Amino acid sequence: MDFDHYQQQQQLLSHITAHTASSTKKLEARLLQWSMSTEKEVASDLDLIHSILKHERACGSSLSSACAARIFYPQLAQLVIDQTNDKKTTLSYSLLVCMIDLVKHDSLTPSQSMHFIAMASSLWSHHKIYTCRKSMELCCRLVSRMPSIEGTFIDRIVAYIRQCRTHMTRLDVDKIRSPDYTEFFFEDTPSSSAMVYDRSTIRWLIQTTFAVLLKQGVDSLGRLMTEIKDLYKSMDTHDAKELLFDVCCANDDDTVQLLDTILSIYQQPQQQNAAFLSTIGINPHSVFLYFIQLCGNTHDIMVDLLLENDSEFIAYFHRYIIYATQYMDAFKKANRDLGNDIDTIQTIVANTLLVLEGDGFPYNAKPLIRRLSVFEEKLFED
Repeated sequence: MDFDHYQQQQQLLSHITAHTASSTKKLEARLLQWSMSTEKEVASDLDLIHSILKHERACGSSLSSACAARIFYPQLAQLVIDQTNDKKTTLSYSLLVCMIDLVKHDSLTPSQSMHFIAMASSLWSHHKIYTCRKSMELCCRLVSRMPSIEGTFIDRIVAYIRQCRTHMTRLDVDKIRSPDYTEFFFEDTPSSSAMVYDRSTIRWLIQTTFAVLLKQGVDSLGRLMTEIKDLYKSMDTHDAKELLFDVCCANDDDTVQLLDTILSIYQQPQQQNAAFLSTIGINPHSVFLYFIQLCGNTHDIMVDLLLENDSEFIAYFHRYIIYATQYMDAFKKANRDLGNDIDTIQTIVANTLLVLEGDGFPYNAKPLIRRLSVFEEKLFED
């Protein structure tokens, strides 16, 4: 891209983000230009299109009703979709990013979502690691939003897990679990089985698998469960919950998402997916108590998460305390298995209650206080 073209892109973007009076006409003119451009010419502007879509999603201005990006979102979205419809199209990194923008907007039809998944899942073993990451992220975000999943996508996950079993050694697993892990691995010999992977791709694989397990009545799910069990047996020296936290929990949001997803699976009306997770030692109690253990078996970090206005932890914690109160025997067993005693948990609960009953919380904590008090009473019942 030459400097003049780049400068034109930035000028258009600055008009759109500033909601200038001319921004609508300028974007409309550019859309007309794109409609008459070749695929290659549009591809050179995908980074600009991503920036416009990102602004539309984040626009909270009082002028948002006059936001050019918002007014022309349908045309922008269709432009991205059209880029994926040509059979000759190779999904570039920039196009994958724009496709993720559409998923975040939650405006795709079911057929468009399946089309995106079919195209993106074929890139999971791409020779460029950043393409692998974005293609897997796109699929994970789509699966999380879709009411059901086709068996062909389950087959794709199974095939990827088999690739992992073929190419990854225990040393690789240990490296991926390391917080300082930055390497990626690949097969030097070009072949259909070549694989590029790193901690990020494995994290997206795990999150996609959990998103599938949240669905009910998915065809071919038995094959996926069998494949995961075989993978777990091949790594019998590793603890499943420790692996999950090491790979998936890079920050608080990821940790809360993992805890909430596992709890949601166990709260489903049909329990076959929960029963499967229990066979590899994953249940709401084991992961929550392990999280508390990672926090030093104190209430401090938990209270910090409860204090965050935009944290999903509040809703999760309220749901989990209700669940744990209903299944106290299972909670106590998981606590013993981790080597904790009831007094430690009681101290954490008591200290949390003291903070909740203070005046520093930005919301009404009474419902949570009531649930925690009942939970505390149940702790010492026979």
